[in-house]
Amino acid sequence: MSRLPFYIVVWLFSSLIPSIGFAEDEAEKEDSNASDSYKEFEGIDMSGLSKEELISPLEGIELPEEGSLKVAVIPIQKDIGNPVLYILRRSLKDAMTAGVDVVVLDMDTPGGRLDITLEIMEILNEFEGITITYINDEAISAGAIISSVTDYIYFSKLGIMGAAAAVASSGQEIPETMQAKINSYLDARIESYSQDKELRNNVIKAMMEKEFEFVEDGILISPKGELLSLTASKAVVPFGDPPERLIAAGIADSIEEIFKYGFGAEEIEITEFEASWSEEVASYIDFLTPVLFGLGIVMLVVELKTPSFGLLGLLGVSFILVALFGHHSAGLAGFEALVLLVIGMVFVAVELFLLPGVMVFGLLGVLCVLGAMVWSLADVWPVVPEPGAPSEGWKINFESLEEGAYNLAISLAIATAVLFIIWRYLPKAQFFRRIMAESTVADPDMVTAGGGRYVEGDKLPDVGTEGLVVTDLRPIGIIEIDGKRYEATISVGKVKKGEKVTVVGYKSYSLLVDRKN
Repeated sequence: MSRLPFYIVVWLFSSLIPSIGFAEDEAEKEDSNASDSYKEFEGIDMSGLSKEELISPLEGIELPEEGSLKVAVIPIQKDIGNPVLYILRRSLKDAMTAGVDVVVLDMDTPGGRLDITLEIMEILNEFEGITITYINDEAISAGAIISSVTDYIYFSKLGIMGAAAAVASSGQEIPETMQAKINSYLDARIESYSQDKELRNNVIKAMMEKEFEFVEDGILISPKGELLSLTASKAVVPFGDPPERLIAAGIADSIEEIFKYGFGAEEIEITEFEASWSEEVASYIDFLTPVLFGLGIVMLVVELKTPSFGLLGLLGVSFILVALFGHHSAGLAGFEALVLLVIGMVFVAVELFLLPGVMVFGLLGVLCVLGAMVWSLADVWPVVPEPGAPSEGWKINFESLEEGAYNLAISLAIATAVLFIIWRYLPKAQFFRRIMAESTVADPDMVTAGGGRYVEGDKLPDVGTEGLVVTDLRPIGIIEIDGKRYEATISVGKVKKGEKVTVVGYKSYSLLVDRKN
């Protein structure tokens, strides 16, 4: 995913600060005198206006010849942050897969993070159909910028839009040079999304830059030194010849009114998406992904050193599943990562319990698990041939796979560090010895001759003891001695199930055996 190429994490929000009565210098007085020559900017009088007058009919809108107009409504509520990004991305993908014609952003936000705002702008660009922002009731700061890249903007009667200057996350103003860079960058981005909307671009510029004086048709819309904010009545004031409304296509009491009077659509099929707790949780999981994956790998590696699949294995799988759930809730990959994880665990189970020592299944299992970790961060989008048509395939944002590989590298580094600490410092700890279940496996030190070994008070089979092969030794497998099963390793070749072997020593958490003569 693309990120804003600045070192500072920037927030977009608005604060209405009362005038404190600073003394004007001579230049400010001259600007004030110049402003007096312009007409005052006033909103329309909405009283007595019909719905047809408040919501102007749109030109060039093609309605479906058969069936109803399919509309998806996606909430953009509260602060612009990861939860908003996640619900938008997931909902937009579902809407595209379902073949919707129009996407409506139901907006009520005080603003938020600039990097998230830029991602949302890119995501909206993936949709080829019509996009609408319905300001109900606030589109402040980041909300104003997001609204600017949709095809049409509508206000509720109490709607407010504007005050989009960037500030630091601490609330302090950004240094002048950095502010100029951000404004220049945003101007270019917004213009690239709405090249044919010069009036709208000037409105957004006046909302972001207080030094920009915005005059249209002899009316001073935004004086120098102030950030522009618009009410619904001002947003629909017409300018130019032919007349064009300032930024809003109309004022509506509901989304249904937009399509009835603006689109002339009598039949509409509305799908409303809702934000849930999963998006909030996913924002925290996303931050902890490398740690969750790293701990999951540690638990699974330690479990592989025990004679059965138990608590540590379940914990390891649970950590990985939590991370996969977070990524799915974030609107990234679907269930493909979960399928890969299940396949990987099946391969590992085959290696452990059915064909120990083969190594091929174990290696495939590990690759599938690692692949699931990378794929869980894949940003997969449906391919829609034309607006309203069902998807015909999928495309992958390969930058997201790079991010997935980066997260996996961090996870492996964490796992390596933790495993080093475990093997280096914890083998003699009482609780660790219980976890490792050393009562059923051999001591890790190499011994090739001598009597039996005691571990936690349980005597291991003596050298020379005979055992029966339970699973093929290739070269690792399971043998049975006096009704107990042990992991065993054959030093040379392989031994088939049912043959007898003799204990010759202890090696690497298993008995060292040879084929009985």
